[in-house]
Amino acid sequence: MKKLLVLSIASVTLFSCSNEDKLLSKLESHLKENLKDPSSYEKIESKLDTVFVIDNLNNSLDYYKETIATTKSEIKSYETEFKKLGLSVTDEDDYLQERLKQTQKEVDSLNIVISKTNPKEISLIGGVFKYRAKNGFGALGIENSTVWYNPEKDKITTIN
Repeated sequence: MKKLLVLSIASVTLFSCSNEDKLLSKLESHLKENLKDPSSYEKIESKLDTVFVIDNLNNSLDYYKETIATTKSEIKSYETEFKKLGLSVTDEDDYLQERLKQTQKEVDSLNIVISKTNPKEISLIGGVFKYRAKNGFGALGIENSTVWYNPEKDKITTIN
């Protein structure tokens, strides 16, 4: 029984490694095709990096929370400055209060989406490459690039 368990774990591991190697190779081919001189490509190192949907959502949530904090700070600043001048803050305050309300709605919506999102759902898989290749002037240089693959669309999306 133990041998069967070990054999099944080993085969699952080999299968997943094989798929990762195939994807990395596919991403590397795409990178090479888009170089100025593909024949000069020399891989130094490469790895896969995964971006999960939940991470993207949490980054958006952090952005909106920061926007709320900034807006509250702006409101306080306007109130202080206008009070010093003996003026009313009505117009600017209305705008900022509306921005605050809309941003809070975004936060509430994102929290609902996050609560329903599978934490293992993959957004993008990146092939991260460090390599040597000739640039447009023919000089050999060391570069770092990431080639992104969208598994939902089965498409390579960008190189950066």
